[in-house]
Amino acid sequence: MRMSSSPRWYLFLQSFLSPVLTEFMSKE
Repeated sequence: MRMSSSPRWYLFLQSFLSPVLTEFMSKE
């Protein structure tokens, strides 16, 4: 997998982990 030509899964991962991380940090 080339990182330079895969901004799609990266954006998807970020948009998915963003709220998850936020909630996790909020609970702590």
